[in-house]
Amino acid sequence: MGKTSRNFWLLLITALFVMFSLVLVFILTGAFRRPDSTIVLPDPNQSGPAGLDGLAPVYLNEPAEFLAMDLNEDNIVSVIQSLQRPEHYAAIYKEALYAAEARPPAITETSVARKNGMTRFEITPAKGRPYMQLVTEKYLYSFQNGSAGVVKTHRGPWEHDRLGSLPSYIILANQAKARIVRCGVEERDGIFLIVVEAQVGNYRETYAISLVHGLLVSLESKENGTTVYQLSLERLDLTEPADALFLLPNGQMPE
Repeated sequence: MGKTSRNFWLLLITALFVMFSLVLVFILTGAFRRPDSTIVLPDPNQSGPAGLDGLAPVYLNEPAEFLAMDLNEDNIVSVIQSLQRPEHYAAIYKEALYAAEARPPAITETSVARKNGMTRFEITPAKGRPYMQLVTEKYLYSFQNGSAGVVKTHRGPWEHDRLGSLPSYIILANQAKARIVRCGVEERDGIFLIVVEAQVGNYRETYAISLVHGLLVSLESKENGTTVYQLSLERLDLTEPADALFLLPNGQMPE
């Protein structure tokens, strides 16, 4: 009887030791580790191919949890402002202004270049001559191609955000009369976007902002259900723009 009891306890201790060893192995290998819910965003300054492929997808460990983020009218502006934008990039935007339903829209193309805290806009309107704008921390320079004349003014608070950037300033500027109707995170063709709908008077404005780059991807404005304005990002290049792009007509760098 004593020998049988000793064998039982020996087998039990051996079994417990084996089970403990297996549990330890699983823990060390991560089999029992709780899934990491941290949102992993790619480096917004990482070079990518030109075009919209530069808007690389957001790689998430738990996309469902991220898509269920509680975004609301109280926190959406601060969330958008917290997005990190590339230190340098070049982008092309197209703006469509609809004067009447029966007429084709007037198309304006704007090239945007960002480098060393400066932003350069080259605006090609539907009618009229193309013109440039250079924005620094202090000044806004405006001039036309082939012209030596430059208009220099102190810049307003939003010139850097005129295009291709965070639309939070629009929401803030219209805060007295704007109402956030809907906001959340959506996936479009592998690109994760913050989408915000705001009602401003008779206008319903919809913004889509890349979570990776913090750049405005699209904007649509409707008046009483009819589209009156559209803006879309047509091309994005994260290669550092050349210094020559930021020179004034006299060959000098802006202040």
